[in-house]
Amino acid sequence: MGFSYGMGIMTISVDDEVERKFRAFVKEKYGTGKGVLGRAIAESIEKTRKENEQEEIKERLRAILKKGLRISTKGMKLRREDMYADRVEKHMPR
Repeated sequence: MGFSYGMGIMTISVDDEVERKFRAFVKEKYGTGKGVLGRAIAESIEKTRKENEQEEIKERLRAILKKGLRISTKGMKLRREDMYADRVEKHMPR
């Protein structure tokens, strides 16, 4: 994950145990060195954002499915052979 723009500064307070576990996790995953803590926090924030975005999408889709889909065929011209073409192809000898 790389950023091509400026860096923001955040000052946060977390429980001592959470901090200890997070630092141990970062050391195990990234090692030690300049920027590893910031990198791990940035990845965690991005992962959380993506998970929340996916959950919002799922909720919207659930609402659509719960409401039901109404598909109008008005103005559509369907031919019988188009509707059943995939069935015919499956049963045709090759």
